[in-house]
Amino acid sequence: MKCKVVILEQDQNYQNRLLVALREKSADFLDVIPCNEPSDILKCIEQHHPDLLVINERIEYDLSKIPEDCAVACFTEFRTAEKVRNKPAVCKYQKVKDISSGFLEISGDYKAVLAVKREEEQKAEAERLEQERIAEEEQKAAAERIAARRRNPDLLVFLSAQEGNGSAAAAAACAMNAAERGLSVLSLNIRPLKNMCDIFTETRKDKNLPELIESANREELTEECLERNILTDASGADYFDSGREDVWMAVLEKQGFLHILSVIGKMGKYDAVVLNIDSSLSPVNLEALKSAAKIIMVGSGTEESNAGIEAYFTALKRYDEFNRTAVTEHISILYNKFIDGACTMLSIPDVDVIGGINHLDGAGPRMISENMAKMMIFNPLVSE
Repeated sequence: MKCKVVILEQDQNYQNRLLVALREKSADFLDVIPCNEPSDILKCIEQHHPDLLVINERIEYDLSKIPEDCAVACFTEFRTAEKVRNKPAVCKYQKVKDISSGFLEISGDYKAVLAVKREEEQKAEAERLEQERIAEEEQKAAAERIAARRRNPDLLVFLSAQEGNGSAAAAAACAMNAAERGLSVLSLNIRPLKNMCDIFTETRKDKNLPELIESANREELTEECLERNILTDASGADYFDSGREDVWMAVLEKQGFLHILSVIGKMGKYDAVVLNIDSSLSPVNLEALKSAAKIIMVGSGTEESNAGIEAYFTALKRYDEFNRTAVTEHISILYNKFIDGACTMLSIPDVDVIGGINHLDGAGPRMISENMAKMMIFNPLVSE
C-alpha cells in the first residue's frame, strides 16, 4: 500500500517541481498530494487520509490540530536540525530519493509508535473495564451479603440482672451506636411495664398495639402493620413504638414473638434487632434467648446484682444441659452504674465482660443512652 503524503510549501515553484519529481521517481510507493493554504490542511487531511503531512517550518500553524493518525514532518532549509517544533525534520535541498526515503522512514516510525500507543491504550481500557467489572461484582456481592444478612438479622438480647440495672438504656444505646455507624437497626422492647417513651420520645397516637399483638399470636401479622408501629429516632435507629401501651406485651405468646421476628426478616431492612427483655424465663424470653446471636446481661457490680447474674447464669446452664441448647455460650456481661471501690466484676468461666459504664449522676434516661452510645464497647456488638 502506498504512503500518502500531503505537502504544504510556501515556495510554489519548489513544491511543483518536487511533486513532479516524486511522482516520476517514487510513484510505486508514494502518493503525494499538494496543499496550497494552511487553512486547507484539515480539509485536505479529511479528504485524503494521509499517512504524513509535510509542512514548511516557516509556516505558522497549530500542529496540535492535526489528527493523531497523521504523522507530521517539517521541511527545513538546512540539514543540521533533526527536529523542528518537536517534529522530524526533512531538508528540502537534497536528492529526491533521499527526500522520499525520509518520508517513508518518518511515516513508518510514526506508525510503529502509534501502534504501541494504541496497544497500550487498548490494554489500559481492557484493564479499566476489568476493574469496573470486578468492582461491580464486588458491589453486587456486598449487596447480596447485606440482603442475606437483613433477611436473617442478628438478634441481640439485653436483660438486667436486677431491676434498675439499666438494660433498657444499654439496649437503646447499642441501637443508637450502630445507627450512627451507618447500620440499619431495630430496637424492640418486649418488657411489659417498661415503656421506652423516656428514651425514644416520639410516639404515634393512631397505633393499635392490642390488634398487632393478637395478629402476631395468630401468625397473621403483615409487614405493613408492623411498619406502622416502627418509628425512627433522631440517632437514625428504628424502634418499635409500644409507647405507654407496653403492658400489652404481656399478652405476646411464643409463636407471636417468633412470627414478629420472621416478619422483620421478610422486611429485609435491618442488620440487627436489639431486644430488651426482663429476666424471667417465660416462653417468649426463652425463645428470644435461643434465637439470640449475643446476650448481654447488664449488672451494676453490687453484691445483690452479682448474685442475680450468677443465679440467672446457673439457671440457664441447667436449661442448656437439659434441652441440649447453647444459650449460655452467647452470654456477655456489661456493668452499668458501676462505682469504683463499691462494685466488683464477676469472673465466670467462658463469660466475657465487655466493659463497664460508670454511674452518671443527674442525667435523664435519654441522655444516659446518648452518652452510652458514644462508647466503643458497643461497636463489636453490631458488626459492619
